[in-house]
Order: sequence, then C-alpha cells, then structure tokens
Amino acid sequence: MRSLQTKISLWYFISFTILFLVFLVTAFFLFRHVIYNHFDNRLRSLADEFSRFFELNDPEDNQLISLAGKEEIVLEVYQNKRLYLSFQVGPGHFSEWVAKETSGYFSTDVLRCYIKRIPVSDLVIIVGIDRRFYFGDIPILIIGIVFVIVLCMLSIYIVGKIISKRLLYPLEIIGEELLDTVNKNIEGKRIAVPVTGKEIGNLVFAINLSLGKLERYLKEIKGFSAYLAHELRTPLTLVKMTLQNLKTSEYRSSSMKSIEEADQEVEEAIQFLNDLLLLSNLEKGIIERFQDFDLGEVILQNFEKASKIFPKKKIDVDISALLLYRGAAQLISHAVYILIENACKYSEEDTVTIRLFQNVRALSEDNPVNIIQIDSVGRKIQWDELKKMPVLKGHGIGLNLCRRIAQIHNGTLSYSFQETPQEERVRNVFELKLP
Repeated sequence: MRSLQTKISLWYFISFTILFLVFLVTAFFLFRHVIYNHFDNRLRSLADEFSRFFELNDPEDNQLISLAGKEEIVLEVYQNKRLYLSFQVGPGHFSEWVAKETSGYFSTDVLRCYIKRIPVSDLVIIVGIDRRFYFGDIPILIIGIVFVIVLCMLSIYIVGKIISKRLLYPLEIIGEELLDTVNKNIEGKRIAVPVTGKEIGNLVFAINLSLGKLERYLKEIKGFSAYLAHELRTPLTLVKMTLQNLKTSEYRSSSMKSIEEADQEVEEAIQFLNDLLLLSNLEKGIIERFQDFDLGEVILQNFEKASKIFPKKKIDVDISALLLYRGAAQLISHAVYILIENACKYSEEDTVTIRLFQNVRALSEDNPVNIIQIDSVGRKIQWDELKKMPVLKGHGIGLNLCRRIAQIHNGTLSYSFQETPQEERVRNVFELKLP
C-alpha cells in the first residue's frame, strides 16, 4: 500500500500533467488557427494583386513576365485552362484543381492555396504558401515542449514529495507516540509535535483531550474495581467469621445475632451485584418488553417491601390517581425501590415521603409527565460526582442505574435539596420523570 506522502505527490503529478497537456494541445490548435488565418489573408491579398495586374496588362503582350517573390510563395496562372504563368512549382502543378473548377481555399500535402477566377478575361489565378516554412520546426518545438513539461512534472513531483513530507511529519510523530502510549502506561502521556497548520493543531488538541479523558476513565475504573473488591470482601469476610463463630458458639442468642448480621451483609452484597449486573445488561441493550402497567401499584408494592425491611421508618405514600404507563415494569419497579431504599437507609429522620402525580409539560401540550417524587432529610448528596462514577457506598451504582432506566423511557432522574433549620441537614428530593 502506498504511503500518504506518495499519494499526494502522485496527485500533484497527475493533476499538473493533465493541465500541461491541455495547455499544450490548446496552444497548438490556437497557433495553427492563427497561422492559417495568416495564410488565408496573405493568399487573398496576393490573388487580388495579381488579378489587378492581369486585368491592367495587355492580353496580346506576350513578353516574359518577371515577378519578384519569396521562396514560400508559389503561383500559377491559367487562361482558357491553359498554363499562362508558373512560379516556384513545376508547370501544370495545379491543373487538376483548375479542371475541377475549384474556387476559394484548398490544401495539398505541403501547400495552402487560394484559387481565384476572373471570368472577364477567363483567367484562373492560384496562389499558394509552402507550409513547411512555418511548420517544419514544429516536431522539434513539440519535443522541446515535451522535454520541458517532463522536467516540470519531475520538479513538481519532487517538490510535492518534499512539501508533503514536511506537512505529514507531525502525523508520523503522532502515530509513533500513540503506538508508544498504547504499549506503555498512558498516565501523563500527551502528544507534542511541531504544528504545521491549523488542522494538525486541532488534531493534536483533540488527541490530547481524548487521552486526558481516557486517563481519567481508567483511573475511575481502577478506583471502581477497588471499591467493588472492597464491597464484596467485607460481607463475605463477615459471613466467613460468622460461620466460624457458629461452629464454636454455645449460646443460641449470640448465634442468632451473628446470623442476622451476616444475612444482612450478604443481602447487601447480592443487591449490589444484582444492580451491577442489571446496569451492565442495560448498557448492552438487554431490555425487557414494554407493556402497560399501573404506576400506583408499583409504588404500593415497593412501599410494602420497604416497610418490612425498614420497620422503624414511617413511609408516607401520596398517589393522586391510578396512572397507566407503558414501559418496562420490572425496570421501573427496581428504580423506585432503589430510591426508596436510599431514602430509608440514609435518612436521619423517621419520615420518608413518596408522591406520584402528573404534570403537564406546557400549556399547549396535552401529554402529561408522570412524576415519582421521594424526599427525606439527611446529608446533602453530591449528585454531580455520583453521575460521573459510582464511588460512594449505597448511592453510586443504584442512582446511576435509576438514571439509565429513566433514559431508556425518555425520562430523567433529577435531584434537588432544600435547607433545613438543622445544621448540615437538607431535605433531599429525587424526581423520576416519565413522559
């Protein structure tokens, strides 16, 4: 495969070669047209001069006519179809043209001729110009032009190759540095090349920006991997210790307490893995079939589930009406439970409020938006950080999963907060909007 540099040079070569050939052909035909016009004007002028001469000459004067002329001019005069005068050609050279009663311009192998008839005196004047005096050097001229064109083409190819090499040199450096970056650690690696134009500068800027984002993503993935390992190691370690204690325990009460703690940790680990697996499936496009279902019923089912798991929390439910909605029922139910669970788990007060209502987008639109609103009092949530990467226990994976489920349904998950009289406590409000 040819290099880009060679291709650019070849395009230079081909393009200018075509232009030079077009120029050469055009110049030749223009030259030929101009020369023939010159021939024709001279021939007509000579024929007119000779015709006036013979008209004024005494027809009975048989003296020898002496004419001065140039080597490229030929002449024959016929009277009554008999040769009367011949100059610079063999006698009777144009007799066949006279016999054909030709008039005007005509051409032979080497001559451009003009024939004029004078009916009054029955004279036929034929004047010609030998084209070899004008076109004899044309082959040498063409060879010289072709030689010059070849030199120009080679010069253009060489110059184009040098210019393209200089312009493409930054691309070679970029390729080498990117290959080196891929094979080694990406941390701190940036592309630095001599900029030869605006396009190269924009390319370098875009590559460095991409490398920066890629480096940040890799760091986040590494951090997430550590977080994931920690989240799995802690409950499993606790389960192992609990089981070991059960083997040696003599008191049922203490054993039951350890079993409950282990069960809770295992449940959280399983829930964490389920959320992670579901998020992975959604990113792969694995989505359940959409169907019609009642949003109010989904709220009540998750309310009952949360009430059993968090018996100390007072969960208030406000459903304005039975609202039918078309979507993935299991996904919506999972998102609602995540929001309720987070509100119950991290609320610093006993009350959690769940509301389901509709709101019209605009006065000119009839399609309402279904809003599931869950609020609780606790510490302010770093929502912007959570959207970038799930790094905080209990919030990151679940809220990102809720946001992804909302996007699948062309909806949004928004967060807001209101200050409270209590220091470092705010009313956290999550709204799941489903159009």
